Amino acid sequence: MTLLDLLDVIRRRWYVLAVALACALIVALFFARTDGVYTARVTLVFLPPAVMSSNESTLTSSSDSLVDFAGVVERRYNGNSSPAMFVSSAATLAGSGVRSGTRVFLPNAGGQWTYSFPDPVLVVESVSPQHDEAVETLEHTVDEVIAVAEDRQNAAGASTETRISVLVPDASVRVQYWEGSSIRAATAIGLLGLLLGGAAAVVTDHLFARRTSGRAHAHRKTHV
Repeated sequence: MTLLDLLDVIRRRWYVLAVALACALIVALFFARTDGVYTARVTLVFLPPAVMSSNESTLTSSSDSLVDFAGVVERRYNGNSSPAMFVSSAATLAGSGVRSGTRVFLPNAGGQWTYSFPDPVLVVESVSPQHDEAVETLEHTVDEVIAVAEDRQNAAGASTETRISVLVPDASVRVQYWEGSSIRAATAIGLLGLLLGGAAAVVTDHLFARRTSGRAHAHRKTHV
């Protein structure tokens, strides 16, 4: 179907496109009136055991082991299922449209197709329409992650001197209000409504054409 054919179909079935655009307008108005959400985020730092901290070369060589352990804790907390992956580690759940939930992940310093995990840290994030709930959920999730780290070391029989500790820097805790962009949302919804409306108009026109063709065929058979 050429562009001229599509325009001709829309001219004939303009009411289908109008209904689709009206529905898109209603959805856009709903999202425009929806309040924003609060996103709370903190970075947990995995520190080497005390016996390694006194030896700089040992500390350097243990960095990969700390990253591996952080990855084990991440997978254990997430139930061996991969958390939502974004192109940038700075991307938030709220930015992806989530209004309530949590995420624990090992920051990827690589790209979308190449993974790189240079730092022994885990990022914990929560999002909620309520400020206090976002903070409380974050704190609860942090406690659970630390508990997982402790459980893994207890299961391995790690002694006090060889235990990896988890640091929660106060300066890394961030709570932000995410309102999003109503203009971008309205534009996206409008384009979606236009595409779906155009497709619906084509389908409707095709169905009417088949019905008309079927009636004409039946009429010819009746007069044979």
